[in-house]
Amino acid sequence: MKKLLLGFLFASFALTGFGQMVKLTPSNASGDRIKFGSAVSISGDYLAVGAPDEDIAGDDNLGSVYVYRRNNGTWSQSAKLTSPTNDTYKQFGNGVATDGDYIAVGSFNDLQGGQVYIYTRSGNNWSKTADIVPSPAAVSFGSAIAFMGDMVLIGARGDRNGEGSVYVYRR
Repeated sequence: MKKLLLGFLFASFALTGFGQMVKLTPSNASGDRIKFGSAVSISGDYLAVGAPDEDIAGDDNLGSVYVYRRNNGTWSQSAKLTSPTNDTYKQFGNGVATDGDYIAVGSFNDLQGGQVYIYTRSGNNWSKTADIVPSPAAVSFGSAIAFMGDMVLIGARGDRNGEGSVYVYRR
């Protein structure tokens, strides 16, 4: 029974395949080796791409998130989110998640352990509407993020001496 199932799954994937449709690159990057694509998330016609090592206004590795919108099958950059504070090596954008009109952005070197910023879309504009900070601080908080319904799940891969934790918050 297992051989039949595995054979079917292999055949199914082999027949469908994946073909590249487009390659997105940052249009106005600051610095080199910004690690564009370190985190990606898509919801509907919006795509968020993290670039956690981008230098912003002279601050090393402050990070950013590029927001793309799909219109008639074509992706174009519609916004660029940057850290609301200017602390070097924050790595804003190392974790991202999108859900409709929301983008969650992790900054795991923020506040001695990490922080997640929530952005809300109104028309074509994104504005920061919430900050999520664990108490007590959690190492690498915001390294992975996912939305599920009215909840946001936030990974802290370095928490508990490297064992890691997942925090669940409700909107």
